[in-house]
Amino acid sequence: MGLRKAMFFTTDALVASSILLGGILIISSIYISEQTTSHLNYLSQDIINSLEALKIREINNSYVDELVSNGNITDLNNSILQQAGEFWAEDKIGLASDFLENTTDQLIPEVYGFGIWINNEQIYKRDNPPPRSTSSAKKIISGIDKEKPIDGFISKARANNFVKRSTRIISFSPEGAGWDGNDWDNPGEAVIDKYFELSSGMNITNSTMYVSLHIEDDGPDWEVVNINNGTCTVNRDEINFLGGEGTFDIIDVFGCINTGQNSIRLRLRNLGYNGHVHPGMLLRVDYTVNESAGSYNDSFSERYFFDNVVSNEGADGESGAWSMVPFFIPENAENITVTAHIEGRNIRDYTGWGLFYSWSGWRWARDYDYIFFINDDDFFDRDGSPSMNPSYDYSAENLEDEIVEGTNVVSVYFNNYADYEWGSGQPQIYSDPFDDPDGSSYIEVNYTLPETEAPYGSIKINEIKEFGGLANREKEEHFSFPSQAVQMGEILLHLVQQYSYIVDVWASTYSPADNLVFSAPSSRAVPTTMFVQNDNFEISSSANNYVRARDRNLNEILPETAVEYNFYLPSFVGYGDVFSSQEGAEQDALDRLNQTLGDFISSDDILVESSDMRNVPTMWGPAVMEVRAWH
Repeated sequence: MGLRKAMFFTTDALVASSILLGGILIISSIYISEQTTSHLNYLSQDIINSLEALKIREINNSYVDELVSNGNITDLNNSILQQAGEFWAEDKIGLASDFLENTTDQLIPEVYGFGIWINNEQIYKRDNPPPRSTSSAKKIISGIDKEKPIDGFISKARANNFVKRSTRIISFSPEGAGWDGNDWDNPGEAVIDKYFELSSGMNITNSTMYVSLHIEDDGPDWEVVNINNGTCTVNRDEINFLGGEGTFDIIDVFGCINTGQNSIRLRLRNLGYNGHVHPGMLLRVDYTVNESAGSYNDSFSERYFFDNVVSNEGADGESGAWSMVPFFIPENAENITVTAHIEGRNIRDYTGWGLFYSWSGWRWARDYDYIFFINDDDFFDRDGSPSMNPSYDYSAENLEDEIVEGTNVVSVYFNNYADYEWGSGQPQIYSDPFDDPDGSSYIEVNYTLPETEAPYGSIKINEIKEFGGLANREKEEHFSFPSQAVQMGEILLHLVQQYSYIVDVWASTYSPADNLVFSAPSSRAVPTTMFVQNDNFEISSSANNYVRARDRNLNEILPETAVEYNFYLPSFVGYGDVFSSQEGAEQDALDRLNQTLGDFISSDDILVESSDMRNVPTMWGPAVMEVRAWH
């Protein structure tokens, strides 16, 4: 206990305190010999009222003056109650006890015992005399809490510009075909051109091609892949065959892909069957990009272009081109419109007597030179007498009843179906999105979302997780969102197979996943990339989200199959704790922002804003101060 000092009041203090404390002294002189419970109740209430009313500036006391001069007391307008509370909040219990002893003992006659508690923690207690009867009175002190600064600085921070890492998947869906050449000097061949564009702001860090094709595994070598007009090429003998004519290989093509416009040409040959793409043919581009957080609109519009597919007849004089395009509709989309434009070139109007085995038995080939499928194994449209260069348009009204939530699949055939072909020359599904976007074959999708895609100022992040393990006709993998994610983006399954039949996909928050999200409508309608609706998952970091895929035949799902999950992180953090220095508050804001951005984002352009927090009664607490008096 500190040394007890004599205390004197200024004239103003005596006037103020005479009203508040006079009752204590008068009552004390009358009831020194005999105390009642009622008197104790008045006493404890008067003590706490006095402590709340008497200001530091009204006290002429050498001990208090010393606390002011050494900086322990900084606000002379504080009441005794407030100042004791501040010492308690700063965990200076000894100082609070000495302060209360020096400012209260001379006011309370020694025939009474009393003590002061804050939030049931004893701050000061005068033990004598021992208690026989006790009363208490309480007051609420706003704006303080244990080990919380009374005033100081708070800061918030946001990343104005930042660098994020990301991945872009450019997928080839099944398409072809190079038919039954039977002669290496004049083989049938499918030539596929994919065109895509990468933002000029990308810094490409890695490029990898997954090659999944059905091509001839014997005979003379030839160039199968040509990237950007010969920047990089891959020959047949450089590709790994897993057995039979189905290939799967992973090829490093870093340095072959550039920002801006890119093209990849595939030349597919097969002497005894047909050359075509299997699910899993894709290009993976890893990159970093400089961005700034912005707002996200709630409208979506995109053209999904077909690849340009040409089927060159070989020595047997047969040809036919086919291709498929998947597109995606989120579960909460509104005002959906889907249109389609298909352009053919060099199409044969076959009038012979050939038959092909179709979706429902044998049919005349002459009636099906053009076939259009959407989300079904039965055709949506056909043409038995096409012009050489036909064009087909489907309006939103035409297609609206065919559209489904999730993954949609459109397939187009010219002069062929399944393992049958009846074309000649070079039938083509025409597409040149760079130089002739309106004249190309495409699916156009438009919709709106009922709410903004993501919170304002958020940053879109994507992660890709491969299934791993061993190849199997059924595989499952799970993923979790990071704790700082504020909203989901799109979830995609990138399927990889050496051979494929019909694949089903399920998703849920438990294993085995059992919410069916996609079933291929036919054996050649299994896209490389499939959309999985968000309502199958939870964004909680403690939740496991499962995706399961199974081929209905014995065809295996390869370990390189991957789930891509997109999510949004905030680019800012709000005000944090109160710190005694501005530097401490700003460092706290930076630390919290860096923790939020994690390993996904780095930024040297961070704006920190600080505010001076003083005299804010609701900042902490409230704390409860209690005076107990006894005799």
